[in-house]
This record gives sequence, structure tokens and C-alpha cells, in this order.
Amino acid sequence: EAAKFTVHRCDLDGVPRAGGGKWRLMELQQPDHAVLPADMPVTTLPEGRLTLGDTLRSRSDPKYSVGDAVQTWKESTLEAASGELQHDATGVAFLNLPDDLKPGAYRLFYNTEDPFGAVFDVKEDVLVVGTGCSLAVPAILSFRSSSVAPGGVAHLLVHSALRDQPMELEYFSNSKLLKRQSFVSEASVKMLEIPIQEEHRGGLSVRITLLRDHQLIQVSKDLTVPWDDRNLKVEFASFRDLLRPGQRETWRVLVKGQSEQELLAGSAELLAYMYDKSLEIFSPHNPASTKNLWPTRTGTMMIRCNLGTAHQMSGIRRMHQAYYSSLAGDHLKMIDGYGIGGPGVRGGMMF
Repeated sequence: EAAKFTVHRCDLDGVPRAGGGKWRLMELQQPDHAVLPADMPVTTLPEGRLTLGDTLRSRSDPKYSVGDAVQTWKESTLEAASGELQHDATGVAFLNLPDDLKPGAYRLFYNTEDPFGAVFDVKEDVLVVGTGCSLAVPAILSFRSSSVAPGGVAHLLVHSALRDQPMELEYFSNSKLLKRQSFVSEASVKMLEIPIQEEHRGGLSVRITLLRDHQLIQVSKDLTVPWDDRNLKVEFASFRDLLRPGQRETWRVLVKGQSEQELLAGSAELLAYMYDKSLEIFSPHNPASTKNLWPTRTGTMMIRCNLGTAHQMSGIRRMHQAYYSSLAGDHLKMIDGYGIGGPGVRGGMMF
């Protein structure tokens, strides 16, 4: 299956610009074994004076991501593909990778030049997965498509290069656990098929959890299941694009459902408004959509673990010494000025 990228070209103000660009695809050299998160280098170092500990990841919270693992892999001398792009007036160009790429990890480089001769470079890591391939990462979880409608099948990639590693795969929707699967890692990637049904509308999430060398590794992904059965199609049956001050006008609006049939009377509500189009010079107008009214049910539940730094413990050893009673002269013992029971409660109300 060929991969297709959409590349947008614009200036520093975000205005789309036409022009050309070049790209090349380099194959990456994978390590012999998967590196655990705590042993990976820190991608972002704090500012100021650094100590040796600042360059190390926390074992209790290594903040693992597949991107950080692949980012440490170096490019090989083999160029898998290259080409040129031409962006249209909207700044859009389409980059098609060859469909005969062998499974593995790649790094895509793209550069373009502005009218003043300045060169802009960007890169993106690409994973090509096939039957029998393996990726040297502690854990990876990915959907082939980020959105699947009910009646379709979602393809989920699950893999860990850690040998004989137990893993827990959990399915969530609407803040509820739907299912849990337990399995052991295999030498090659595993592709699961998930039938999407009507009750999955709003989306679902999956999470993989594993423990290795006292390091908790979790990866979660969201799948969008659209409310496409609730879509409404709105169009003007009559429209006047020229009005005079004080003139009365009537617009007719036609509302249809997903099945292209007109809705029954009272089954839809219309909200109409007007705005000054000249204000789009300062800010674009984004009309409201009924798609945003339906709930999003993605998200995983929090997991608790007792891995972390140990609490501080300290002990004090005291040497026993001989203490002697202090001597004091005679003195007059005064009677306490408080009544029986002590000073009592001050500044408060007594009931």
C-alpha cells in the first residue's frame, strides 16, 4: 500500500505560497535490540548549568514515546527514493512514496527555498510495516487509519521487540473498560482486526501496558468513530445576493438527512445569522458545525503503580550521658492567676 503525504508551503505569516521543493527518503539503521526508555538520551535539556543527572531519564517516569526511540536511529547511506514537488497557489503539494518499499524505518527529508534564498528544511520519520517484519522499539501501538465508520474494520498494530515480554492490551470507550487482552510479545509485528459497531460511535481508545526492568511502559492511541448518521445537509433553495436598505427578503433553506431524504417537519431546528464578510481581513470566519454537538468518547482510564523513588529514611544515634539535677535557691511560689482548669478558650465563642 503506497503512502501519500500532503505538504503545505507558506511564508512566516502563514500565507500559502506557490513554489518548488525537493525530498529524499533515507533508510534508518535499527539497533540490535530495543533500548529501554530510561536508557534513551534526553531529547530536551534544561537551560542553565547542567549536571550529569540532567542528561538521564527518570526510571520512575521515563516519558516513553515511539518517536523518541526512532529519533535516535541514524541514517544509512542508502537512499530509498527522492523527487521534486511543485506547490500550487494554495501552497499544497502531494508526495507519493514508492509502493515497493521494504518494511523498516525511514527518514523523510524535505527542503524548499524562499524568494530571498533562505532554505527551510524539515524531516519526518516513517515506519513501513509488513508481514514478518520487526521494529527495535520497546512498544508500539498504532492504527492504520485514524477514523473508521461503523461497519468497517480497524487494523491495530501491536508490537514489542522485548523478548518474551508479557503485555496487557485494553480497550476503552466513554470512560469505561470494554475489554482486556493478555499476550506475550512475538518476533514479528502483530496486526489485530477490530470490528467497529454502532455502539462505538464517538470513538474508542486502546492502551498497551508492559513492565520491564522496573520500568512501566504505556502507549495509548485514539480511534475516531464519526457520528456520520447524524449529518445534516443544508443548502439554499432561494438566495438573493443583493439587498437594499429597508428591503424585506425571504430565504428558503432546504435541510436533508444523511440518506438524501427531506426531514419530517419539526425534526430539525435552523439557526440563521449574518456577519460582516469584510471582517475576514482581520480574522477568518469559521461557522459552527453540528458535528461538534455530539460527544467524543475517547480517552483511557488512569492507571496507578507503586514504582518510583524511595522515601527518605534517616536515623539518629545519640550517646547516653549522665544528667544531674540542677540546683536552685529558695523562691516564693506564686498562686496561678488562672482559675481551676487553666486559661480556657480565648477569642472564640463558647456554647
